[in-house]
Amino acid sequence: MIFGTGIDIVKIKKIKRAIERWGKHFSERIFTSEELIYCQKKKPPFQHLAARFAAKEAFLKALGRAERSGIRWKEIQINNKEGGQPFYCLEGSAKSLVNREKIRPFLTISHTGDYAIAHCLLEK
Repeated sequence: MIFGTGIDIVKIKKIKRAIERWGKHFSERIFTSEELIYCQKKKPPFQHLAARFAAKEAFLKALGRAERSGIRWKEIQINNKEGGQPFYCLEGSAKSLVNREKIRPFLTISHTGDYAIAHCLLEK
Protein backbone atom coordinates (compact mmCIF):
# COMPACT_ATOMS: atom_id res chain seq x y z
CA MET A 1 0.00 0.00 0.00
CA ILE A 2 1.33 3.44 -0.89
CA PHE A 3 1.60 5.76 2.11
CA GLY A 4 2.81 8.75 0.10
CA THR A 5 4.79 9.96 -2.88
CA GLY A 6 6.86 13.08 -3.39
CA ILE A 7 8.94 14.61 -6.13
CA ASP A 8 11.24 17.61 -6.18
CA ILE A 9 13.34 19.33 -8.81
CA VAL A 10 16.11 21.79 -7.97
CA LYS A 11 18.10 24.13 -10.15
CA ILE A 12 21.73 23.21 -9.40
CA LYS A 13 22.83 26.87 -9.62
CA LYS A 14 20.41 27.72 -6.80
CA ILE A 15 22.17 25.30 -4.42
CA LYS A 16 25.58 26.49 -5.63
CA ARG A 17 24.63 30.14 -4.98
CA ALA A 18 23.26 29.30 -1.53
CA ILE A 19 26.49 27.55 -0.56
CA GLU A 20 28.63 30.36 -1.99
CA ARG A 21 26.56 32.99 -0.18
CA TRP A 22 25.95 31.27 3.18
CA GLY A 23 28.86 28.79 3.25
CA LYS A 24 28.94 26.33 6.12
CA HIS A 25 25.90 27.95 7.73
CA PHE A 26 23.79 26.61 4.86
CA SER A 27 25.57 23.36 4.00
CA GLU A 28 26.03 22.15 7.58
CA ARG A 29 22.37 22.91 8.35
CA ILE A 30 21.08 20.87 5.41
CA PHE A 31 23.63 18.09 4.83
CA THR A 32 25.28 15.55 7.13
CA SER A 33 29.07 15.40 7.28
CA GLU A 34 28.93 12.08 5.38
CA GLU A 35 26.92 13.68 2.58
CA LEU A 36 29.33 16.61 2.36
CA ILE A 37 32.36 14.31 2.23
CA TYR A 38 30.75 12.15 -0.48
CA CYS A 39 29.74 15.13 -2.63
CA GLN A 40 33.08 16.95 -2.28
CA LYS A 41 34.76 13.91 -3.87
CA LYS A 42 32.60 14.40 -6.98
CA LYS A 43 33.37 16.91 -9.70
CA PRO A 44 31.46 19.15 -9.68
CA PRO A 45 29.99 18.62 -6.20
CA PHE A 46 27.00 20.94 -6.58
CA GLN A 47 24.91 18.60 -8.74
CA HIS A 48 25.28 15.87 -6.11
CA LEU A 49 24.38 18.26 -3.30
CA ALA A 50 21.36 19.49 -5.26
CA ALA A 51 20.23 15.89 -5.83
CA ARG A 52 20.42 15.21 -2.08
CA PHE A 53 18.52 18.41 -1.34
CA ALA A 54 15.80 17.33 -3.80
CA ALA A 55 15.70 13.85 -2.22
CA LYS A 56 15.15 15.33 1.24
CA GLU A 57 12.39 17.59 -0.09
CA ALA A 58 10.75 14.67 -1.91
CA PHE A 59 10.77 12.63 1.32
CA LEU A 60 9.11 15.46 3.25
CA LYS A 61 6.51 15.94 0.52
CA ALA A 62 5.75 12.21 0.53
CA LEU A 63 5.09 12.36 4.26
CA GLY A 64 2.57 15.16 3.96
CA ARG A 65 2.27 18.31 6.02
CA ALA A 66 1.22 16.82 9.36
CA GLU A 67 3.79 14.01 9.56
CA ARG A 68 6.83 16.04 8.56
CA SER A 69 6.63 18.60 11.37
CA GLY A 70 9.64 18.38 13.65
CA ILE A 71 11.84 16.50 11.18
CA ARG A 72 15.20 18.20 10.64
CA TRP A 73 17.12 18.22 7.37
CA LYS A 74 20.05 16.26 8.77
CA GLU A 75 17.77 13.48 10.03
CA ILE A 76 17.33 12.55 6.36
CA GLN A 77 20.61 11.32 4.94
CA ILE A 78 21.11 10.08 1.40
CA ASN A 79 23.58 7.24 0.97
CA ASN A 80 24.49 5.09 -2.02
CA LYS A 81 24.72 1.33 -2.32
CA GLU A 82 27.86 -0.14 -3.84
CA GLY A 83 26.28 -0.10 -7.30
CA GLY A 84 25.33 3.58 -6.94
CA GLN A 85 21.63 3.22 -6.05
CA PRO A 86 20.63 5.95 -3.59
CA PHE A 87 18.74 5.18 -0.40
CA TYR A 88 17.49 6.97 2.70
CA CYS A 89 19.29 6.58 6.01
CA LEU A 90 17.02 8.14 8.63
CA GLU A 91 17.70 9.31 12.17
CA GLY A 92 15.80 10.96 15.01
CA SER A 93 12.14 11.81 14.51
CA ALA A 94 12.24 10.79 10.82
CA LYS A 95 13.37 7.28 11.78
CA SER A 96 10.85 7.11 14.63
CA LEU A 97 7.98 8.04 12.30
CA VAL A 98 8.97 5.51 9.64
CA ASN A 99 9.32 2.76 12.25
CA ARG A 100 6.06 3.66 14.00
CA GLU A 101 4.06 3.76 10.76
CA LYS A 102 5.91 0.75 9.30
CA ILE A 103 6.86 2.75 6.21
CA ARG A 104 9.52 1.69 3.72
CA PRO A 105 11.01 4.54 1.65
CA PHE A 106 12.18 4.13 -1.95
CA LEU A 107 14.28 6.77 -3.69
CA THR A 108 15.47 7.61 -7.16
CA ILE A 109 17.53 10.66 -8.09
CA SER A 110 18.98 12.06 -11.29
CA HIS A 111 20.78 15.18 -12.43
CA THR A 112 21.74 16.92 -15.64
CA GLY A 113 23.82 20.01 -16.27
CA ASP A 114 21.15 22.36 -14.87
CA TYR A 115 18.74 20.38 -12.70
CA ALA A 116 18.60 17.66 -10.07
CA ILE A 117 15.41 15.68 -9.47
CA ALA A 118 14.33 13.14 -6.88
CA HIS A 119 11.29 10.94 -6.40
CA CYS A 120 10.36 9.31 -3.10
CA LEU A 121 7.80 6.55 -2.70
CA LEU A 122 6.69 5.54 0.79
CA GLU A 123 5.25 2.03 1.03
CA LYS A 124 3.27 0.89 4.06
